[in-house]
Amino acid sequence: MQVKFPSHFGFYGILTEPLCGYEYCTRVLIEHEIAFVQLRAKNSAPTEIRIIAEKMRRLTEGTKTMFIVNDDPALGADCRADGVHIGQGDMPY
Repeated sequence: MQVKFPSHFGFYGILTEPLCGYEYCTRVLIEHEIAFVQLRAKNSAPTEIRIIAEKMRRLTEGTKTMFIVNDDPALGADCRADGVHIGQGDMPY
């Protein structure tokens, strides 16, 4: 699969326990063609994070918004995320 990155990145949405919910916020970002949405759920259980990631992937698939998973390359691969964010102190890339 060849991925085309946007010519400009602009706004990058990072969702961390949004009050309106992950799905609603993801839909808003997609609707406004935000280049990236990142799932960052540091305080959630792994099973809950997986469910959220799968829903966000389904929503972003085929849109201009790329889906990024935080800190978990295995989850990113499992749900076919467009990328994984790994912080400097998390693990070696």
